[in-house]
Amino acid sequence: MGRVQGTEHGPTVVIIGGIHGNEPAGVMALEEICREIRETGMEIRGTLYALKGNPEALRQGKRFIDEDLNRIWRKERIKALSGSKTLNNEELAMQELLGILDTIFRESSPPYYFIDLHSTSGDTHPFITINDALINRNFARLYQLPIILGIEEYLSGPLLNYLNLEGWLSMGLEVGQHHAAVSLKNAISLIWMTFVFTGLLNRSQYPAFTGHRSRIAASAGGLQGFYEIIYRERIRAGDQFEMVPGFRNFDPVAAKTLLADLNGQEIISHREGILFMPLYQAQGEDGFFLVRDVPAWILWLSVLTRKIRSKEILALLPGISITGQDHTDLWVTAKTFKRLGKPIFHLLGYRCTLMENGDYRMTNREFRAKSSAYRDAPWKNGLLK
Repeated sequence: MGRVQGTEHGPTVVIIGGIHGNEPAGVMALEEICREIRETGMEIRGTLYALKGNPEALRQGKRFIDEDLNRIWRKERIKALSGSKTLNNEELAMQELLGILDTIFRESSPPYYFIDLHSTSGDTHPFITINDALINRNFARLYQLPIILGIEEYLSGPLLNYLNLEGWLSMGLEVGQHHAAVSLKNAISLIWMTFVFTGLLNRSQYPAFTGHRSRIAASAGGLQGFYEIIYRERIRAGDQFEMVPGFRNFDPVAAKTLLADLNGQEIISHREGILFMPLYQAQGEDGFFLVRDVPAWILWLSVLTRKIRSKEILALLPGISITGQDHTDLWVTAKTFKRLGKPIFHLLGYRCTLMENGDYRMTNREFRAKSSAYRDAPWKNGLLK
C-alpha cells in the first residue's frame, strides 16, 4: 500500500492490515495515514511499509476465500508453495507477502517491527496480542492496553508467530469491532503511537501524539496489564456454533455460565474467568477463549528465570530432550509434562504444542529473539517519557 523512506537512519516498521478480509479498519487507517504523510511531506527516520494482507478477501468482505490466511504460516506450508502447480487465494497472498518480506529484509535494516492490525466480531476495547518474548512484552507495555499472552499455544500458523520465531519483535493490535466507527479512529491513533514508540517519529516532532494516547486510554476503559489464555472453545469444520448474544470482550464470567450452543449442545463455562474474543460471525475456528490476569510478581519472576540456561537443565530430567533443527526446542513426554505442569514451563519462557502422539513440543522465543537489534531503541532507553 505504501513505502516511505526516511532521510535519516532509523527502524524498519512494517504494518499489515486486512489479513482477514472482513476487518477493514486497519487498511482504511493505513490508507489515510500514508496519504497524510505524502501530502504533508512529513519526514521520518527509517522506513515504513504499509501492507494489505488479503486483497481479494477484502474486496469480497469475507474473512477468507479458501482458508484462513492467518493460520497457514508454517514452514511446511511455505516450503510447499514452490512445488505446487495450483495455489488457492490465500496461498497466492502468502506467496506475495513472502516476496515483500524478502525485499524488506534485503533492502531495509533492523531493528524490524512487525505490527498486524485486527478487529473482532464482538464489541471490545482495544487490546494487544503477543508471543511471549520479553522484547514483545516490554514494547507492548508502552500502549497501556490489555496484553494477551499465550495465544501461540492455541492458534496454528499465524503470521506474527512466523515472524517472532525468526527473532523479530511482532505484535497484534486489535482496534475494536469490525465495522464500528471507533475502530477506525482507534487504528489511526495506534498507528501514530507506534511511529513514536519505534522512533520512526520524534515525540516532539508530532504534537498530536498526546491526543492519540488520551483517546486510546479512554477507549481502553481502564483495562491494561497482562492476561493469559486458559481455555479455548474450538470450532471444527462443519460445526454449528452460536454464541449467546450480548457478551462483550473482557466480560467476567462465573462458573456454570451459559456461553454458546455447539451442534445443539449447550456450552457452559466450567470455571470462572474473563471472556475473550467471543465469536459473532460465520467464519472462524475459535468460538471463544477464557483468560485470567497475570500477577505482577509472576511477570517479575519470569524475567529472572529466563536468564537461567533452562534448556540444558531441563534436558537432564527424564522425559525431556532437546530437539529442533536449531536445537532450541524441547521434546517433553506427556507424563513429564503432567508432572511438572504447564506453569513451570511458562515461567521459564516455554510455550507448548501438543503433538499427535500426545507428547509436547516446547518452544522458547527468548532463544531466538534478536534482542541486541533493539538495544538502542528509544523505548529501551527511557527516551519516550
